[in-house]
Amino acid sequence: MNKDIRNCIQCFIILVLLGSILIGCEQEHKEVVNKEPIINLKETEIRQEDMLRHIEELISEKYKGRMVGTEGNRLAEDYIVENFQKLGLKGPSGIKGYKQTYKQDVILLEEKPLLQTIDKSGNVSTDFDYVDDFIIRRLSSETTSVNMTSPLIMLESADMLINKNVDFEGKILLIPAKLSWLVGKPDYPADLAIKYNASAVICEFDLSDNVQGLKYLRVTPLQESWQQSDYKPFIFVESKTFDMLTEAEKTGKKVRFQSRATPLKFVDAANVIGIIPGTDPEFEYSYIIIGAHFDHVGDNLDGTYNAGALDNASGPAAMLEIARIIKENKIAPKRPIAFIGFNGESSGFKGSRHFVSNPLFSLGKAVMINLDMVGASADEKLLLAKAPNTSSAMSVPRNALAKYAEELGIDYITDFSGGSDHVSFAEIDVPSVMIIHPDFKNGYHSPHDTIEDISGDKLEEVVRLVLYYIQENAY
Repeated sequence: MNKDIRNCIQCFIILVLLGSILIGCEQEHKEVVNKEPIINLKETEIRQEDMLRHIEELISEKYKGRMVGTEGNRLAEDYIVENFQKLGLKGPSGIKGYKQTYKQDVILLEEKPLLQTIDKSGNVSTDFDYVDDFIIRRLSSETTSVNMTSPLIMLESADMLINKNVDFEGKILLIPAKLSWLVGKPDYPADLAIKYNASAVICEFDLSDNVQGLKYLRVTPLQESWQQSDYKPFIFVESKTFDMLTEAEKTGKKVRFQSRATPLKFVDAANVIGIIPGTDPEFEYSYIIIGAHFDHVGDNLDGTYNAGALDNASGPAAMLEIARIIKENKIAPKRPIAFIGFNGESSGFKGSRHFVSNPLFSLGKAVMINLDMVGASADEKLLLAKAPNTSSAMSVPRNALAKYAEELGIDYITDFSGGSDHVSFAEIDVPSVMIIHPDFKNGYHSPHDTIEDISGDKLEEVVRLVLYYIQENAY
């Protein structure tokens, strides 16, 4: 074999070897690539026990219903801060730590309110129970200390209000459920006492037949928005109590009503905000906001308090679990994700309204998902609700979640709009949606909203749906 042929053979062998090495390197590289973490938030393990533990903590006695202006509310703020710290979330720039402080007005009861019937001798005939038998919607603009004993007058028909021969002055006006339309919205009742010169209004609330399906009277904070230049006490009573008051009116008995409250101006409150930064500068301003309010309606001053398990210890519990899963995932999201525990929702969305007026990051390309009353054990379909009176553009996250719910086999409805913190965002044109299991029969805004009303499986369902949204839109 001559020298040239030998050299050609050697070159061929070398080329073959080089090719084999390159192919091997490419295969090895493929194996390395294939070993990279796979984003699969849709099927990740969700810890129901952690969420239920969060709920049990927030509804425990030391928080006393988490009413703004109370120590229990401040402890709830701290609890969420503590958990954001444990998860390693980043605090937003512009504030120290995680708390965005703000001021709001509140009115706090100082003692258990009193409602009694008094006979002609001045003796107490019946002593009604606050919350179980009656609740207050309004006190008085003249004083926060109300102490009246007045005769009753039954409103037999709406025509009585325009009958000049009927004298309401100094009397407590009784309004039966069949005429309750006269008072307008239950949260903001028309002040018929002022209009017709009565001392106060007591209106029947029929727990066997009402739009929300409430089975218990609903405690609501005495909001500043109720305060007009002049107003008088307004009380709702359940039907059995109203029947007893009707009988008292017929027999000439009077009603004693006592209540004492403290209006607090500029109370310190805080939203709690934690962030998982995005990795892609292109999405720097495209925040996904996961929000849930943690405040509730407080103490009843009779040894009971309104725990607020479904409304809304459930929302922060789900929010914290979503944050944990994303933070522990080996791949960070491209889009930044903000987790916000809102305060003051029960007082009129005060915390979220403060945030959108004083944002700590750009909201220009943001979307907002609001978790409020999630995980109800009752047989309620998941509701994906937009804010009232909003455009189709505001429905983008709702429509996406509906699509993902179908893929996950979650039974849901969308033909509803409701009020909560997502409304504050919709009002400044941030597409927003509320996720809710609307169980108002459980004991909504009463001492009966407890952990027994929460399903771990339903909580997991909500968390998985939000994780699906995040995987499809943040990675």
